[in-house]
Amino acid sequence: MDSIVAELFPKHPPREKKHYTKNNEVTPFTTKKLQDAAKSLKTGKAPGPDGIPASVIKIIALEYPDLLLNTYNACLKSRCQSK
Repeated sequence: MDSIVAELFPKHPPREKKHYTKNNEVTPFTTKKLQDAAKSLKTGKAPGPDGIPASVIKIIALEYPDLLLNTYNACLKSRCQSK
């Protein structure tokens, strides 16, 4: 059984942690990029782990982009990410 599990789920070497410095600053999201990404979302599908349907994200991004933009850019700046 162990050999089957090892074959199906091979172990990978540990990933190297990246250390960011001021030189690795990331360009903030823009309203245009946010809205372009929102327009490309497919509606009519099950929502992701956050439970928010794509149609709601589209409406917010197109009608009230600053709500998402401020949140996304704050996360980008603080380097936080959802799990």
